[in-house]
Amino acid sequence: MYQDILQELGLSKNEAKIYETLLREGESPVGNIAEKSSIHRRNVYDSLARLIEKGLVFEVLERTENQYQAVDPGKLSELIQEKVQKLDKILPNLSQMYESKPYREELFMYRGTEGWKNYLNDVLRIGNLSGDILLLSAVDVIKDTKVDQYMENFYREIRRKKIDFKVLYRADTGIVGGKVQGPLAKIAKYRVLSKKYPVGAAATVVGDRVFLFSDTFVQGNVEPDTVITVIKNKDIAESFRVIFASLWDNSGENVVRKAKIIK
Repeated sequence: MYQDILQELGLSKNEAKIYETLLREGESPVGNIAEKSSIHRRNVYDSLARLIEKGLVFEVLERTENQYQAVDPGKLSELIQEKVQKLDKILPNLSQMYESKPYREELFMYRGTEGWKNYLNDVLRIGNLSGDILLLSAVDVIKDTKVDQYMENFYREIRRKKIDFKVLYRADTGIVGGKVQGPLAKIAKYRVLSKKYPVGAAATVVGDRVFLFSDTFVQGNVEPDTVITVIKNKDIAESFRVIFASLWDNSGENVVRKAKIIK
C-alpha cells in the first residue's frame, strides 16, 4: 500500500515490501516475512541486512530462529534529514560550479510527473533569484495526486519567500462570487483573460526561462505524455514579459485575489 512512497524515500522494492510487512505483522521470522511479502527467502536475508544497516530493522536473537522487528517509522524522517544535512553542506559548492559555466541558450523538455516536479523546483529556485513569476493562460486545479505534496510545498515556499506571482487565467476558469477558486488564486495576484483571447497553451516566465505546456496540462492533468518545453533565452523571456504586461495592464488597476475580465 505504501511501497511506492517508501521506494521514493530510498528503499529498494524488496526493502519496501519487507519493511511494510514487518510493520503489519510485527516481530517475525524469515519464513513468515518471505511468505507475507511474496519474496524468495534468500532475497529476504539480503534485504534484511540492508534494512538493519539503515537502522530500519533490528534482529531479535532467539534459540531456535532469530526474529526481525521494524523500527519506529519516525526513523524514516531521521534518514531524510540526514541526507538533507549532507546535501546542505555541499550545495553551495555545487551551485557555484553550476553558476560558473558561461551563459548559453538552451532548449529542452520535461515529461510526465517527474518532469512536472522538475518544473516546480526550477520555478522556485529561479523565482527566488529573480523575484517574480508570471503564469499565462492558467488553470487552478492540478488533478494528479502524485504531485499533491510538491504542489503544497510550492505554494508554501511562494508565501514564505514572498515571491511576486502574477497569473492570467483562461476565460473558462471557474469563478464563484467574483473570485477564482483554488489554491493558486489564494497566493497570487491574478486576472482573467477575456474570451477574445482564447490562448490554447499555458506558459510560465521566470528569470531567463519560459516554460511552455502541452494541452494535457491546460486541461488540469499531469499525464505521462505531458510535455513541458523549456526555453532558456533572455530575449525570448523578455518578449513574453512584455506580452504578459500588455494583457495585464489592459485589465485596469492592479487587483489582488479579485478577478478582472480583460475587455
